[in-house]
Amino acid sequence: MENWQEIIQKSGYLNLDNALYSKVNPTELNQAKLLGLNASFIEKNLKLNPKDENWKSLLAGEIQIENSFSMAYSGHQFGHYVPQLGDGRAINVGQVGSWQLQLKGAGLTPYSRMGDGLAVLRSSIREFLMAEYMHAIGIPSSRSVGIVASFSQLAQRETLEPTSIVMRASPSWIRFGSFQYAGISLGKKKLVQQLTELSFSQGFPKQADTSGEHLFSLALENTAQTLAKWQAYGFMHGVMNTDNFSILGLTIDYGPFGMMDTFSWNHSPNTSDYNGRYRYSMQPIVGKWNLEKLSEALGVAYNKDRLEKKLEDFYPSFQKHLTQALLNRLGLDLKQEDSTQKLLESWFMAMEESSVDFNGFFVFLTFEDPLDTQKLKQLCGKDLKPIENWIQRYLRLEPNKEKMKKYNPVFVPKNYMLQKIIKQCSLGDFEVLQKWLSLCQNPFLMDPILEEYKGRSPENTDNYRLSCSS
Repeated sequence: MENWQEIIQKSGYLNLDNALYSKVNPTELNQAKLLGLNASFIEKNLKLNPKDENWKSLLAGEIQIENSFSMAYSGHQFGHYVPQLGDGRAINVGQVGSWQLQLKGAGLTPYSRMGDGLAVLRSSIREFLMAEYMHAIGIPSSRSVGIVASFSQLAQRETLEPTSIVMRASPSWIRFGSFQYAGISLGKKKLVQQLTELSFSQGFPKQADTSGEHLFSLALENTAQTLAKWQAYGFMHGVMNTDNFSILGLTIDYGPFGMMDTFSWNHSPNTSDYNGRYRYSMQPIVGKWNLEKLSEALGVAYNKDRLEKKLEDFYPSFQKHLTQALLNRLGLDLKQEDSTQKLLESWFMAMEESSVDFNGFFVFLTFEDPLDTQKLKQLCGKDLKPIENWIQRYLRLEPNKEKMKKYNPVFVPKNYMLQKIIKQCSLGDFEVLQKWLSLCQNPFLMDPILEEYKGRSPENTDNYRLSCSS
């Protein structure tokens, strides 16, 4: 039996000024049931025993860990600055090795504002699975540790729903909004410097240069690479507020996200995104905008001109990573930059004109005959000609299918699929969650269950959108 109080160490975050956090204990989830554990992560990364009988008690808040806390931060929410936000339903319980552990949905905190501090089952299942999928396909992300739920303690959203807690892990939970709170809301140079030092300690421990300017360079490069991979795999975050951006460039805070079904430049997975601020085509633009806000906050303690100058590196870095990620998926290795960009630009246009299923198209190119018109037709919603013409041009470049198999997962967790899993779990079938966790962690392996999900999404589920309450 694990002694959690000894295993979970005090987080280094508590060495910062106490204006940046509040100590708070998790609220116990009533009659909690353990739905799933990420055994491989627990064994490999945390070096702990996933078979310990007390995991449920730890995840459900029944075991109180000394020095639990919630973080304060600010953020631009849909472009509007909110001076103080914070972990409204997330409680950090400490660290194991280099991993900061957090319980999401663990009750009220001083930053809950009008919220109830709870998370509902559907949102917890989505995050539990999606974080692991993103990691498996090579997109930097927080990780999932385990999930519990209560079917007796309900939360009011659109309806009364079962509640849940996810334990998630990250080397750091410091956000762009953390620096905004310290530098813009509080105007404290010292606090910006403290956050900078801890960001290096938690995320970039081997860096000789620990200046704020260098931290910004690292954050910019990592953010550019992560957003490029979002675009290349059709992932849409849905709520790209500055408080949801990790200083390490990780994908965090999975709310109304989505994997692209039928390709559309203007799709946003968030029903609350009325103006399309966070639609697919805007993700790199918003990423740079968020970095501008981070530079302003860091500028309270570091050289503003140097920080502003570094912003010029974002789009070249983003474009380089996007081009490479797409060429990997297409099995190409083009040396001539002009022809590369023209090929990719024409691909995006053809995908939209033929209304092609985004990730299904990569699977088709990888495992099927690209000249099989009947199978291609199953992936298209409109005129085949634009994408057929593009394929003819593409095949003349002799793509490497073995390379493509390394970058094109055969399993993509679309929102309508996740909705089915949520429904099954709500009815008491918890084994399905572990099965789908395995699929998410091994998305390049064929599985008989995937036969049901081939082709385009069923009618009325295409590009399924989610609310912020998800």
